[in-house]
Amino acid sequence: MATSSVGKILRQPITQRLLNSSFALHQGSKLTSQASRRMNDYYLSFINDSCACPYVTKGQYMSSVLTDHRDIKQAQGLLFNNYSERHWCWSNENPTGFQVKQSSSMNYVIDKFDKDSAMWFGTFDEDQLVTAIRLCFRTTENPLMDIELYQQSPEKLELHNALRRDNVVEISRFVTAPQYRSNGIGGTLSLLSMFMFLSKYNYTAIFTSQLDFFGKYGIGTLLDRTFDYGDGIHTKAWFYSRDDVEEIATMLKKKVNK
Repeated sequence: MATSSVGKILRQPITQRLLNSSFALHQGSKLTSQASRRMNDYYLSFINDSCACPYVTKGQYMSSVLTDHRDIKQAQGLLFNNYSERHWCWSNENPTGFQVKQSSSMNYVIDKFDKDSAMWFGTFDEDQLVTAIRLCFRTTENPLMDIELYQQSPEKLELHNALRRDNVVEISRFVTAPQYRSNGIGGTLSLLSMFMFLSKYNYTAIFTSQLDFFGKYGIGTLLDRTFDYGDGIHTKAWFYSRDDVEEIATMLKKKVNK
């Protein structure tokens, strides 16, 4: 049986001290929207300029925050391949700002959030990235989340109320390489490292996906089962409270440690 380990949420002591100080306001208090955006700006900038890294391992698999631009590009390449496989396309005027880019080795997809407002998590099988998922934060650059850029019915009060929370992040872009979709370990480890991060800093989350990851376990609130990003494809929008985040992180740790 493969052994597993859950690494310290951030491996560098000085990084831990800086982040604990920076995020002290999250403990037991509600941030103003402006303060929350400033804090998210600081955290994303710091992560991008350091090797701080939440990580978990199981056998030859390792999951972590993607801080190297080459790894992030690999994640965006997986996303392009997934969109191509599903024949998914978007208009040139899409609010998200989707663009297809090319490098010498691949096509990849970026959008307006990737530069200043996003954090990618991914799982590697040795040196190969097999699964990725993205968090988006409200920042000074992007005060609205991706889901807020698309006109929705005002009757969907639960979704609107969840979006008004100051400590909420948006989870999306879950993607797995085709040859790894059947074993499940890549997705489990990526979700675990991400929910460890959410738990550490007391974030709540809105998760948009066509997949139902945790609802079958009775965790989370289904805000909208027919959310439409403007492409006519129905997507589920789930909300996870702080208690939900803790429950999911604990459940995933147990699953990884089996």
